[in-house]
Amino acid sequence: MDIGETAIDSIQDSVVRHYEKFRQLKLVVSGGIAGCVSKTVVAPLSRVTVLMQVQSMRPHKFNDGVNPNNLHMFASFRKIIREEGASGLWRGNL
Repeated sequence: MDIGETAIDSIQDSVVRHYEKFRQLKLVVSGGIAGCVSKTVVAPLSRVTVLMQVQSMRPHKFNDGVNPNNLHMFASFRKIIREEGASGLWRGNL
């Protein structure tokens, strides 16, 4: 084995090590981005769900005192957009 072969072997080993580190970094970054995107996409559904659950704990806020104001998901979406604007769907997401 001469010096040239040793140098080539060490370069190949270095490339393999760096490739593995870069691969792991790519996985971590892509996982973080996927988590952010999924949370942002699901946030409006989560907000409406929580608001509908909480309204049942405050019957004095019902229009007629008996039936909840928001019985349907889409009606709740429309109400939030009408009262708070579209950004209201993502309120509390940060």
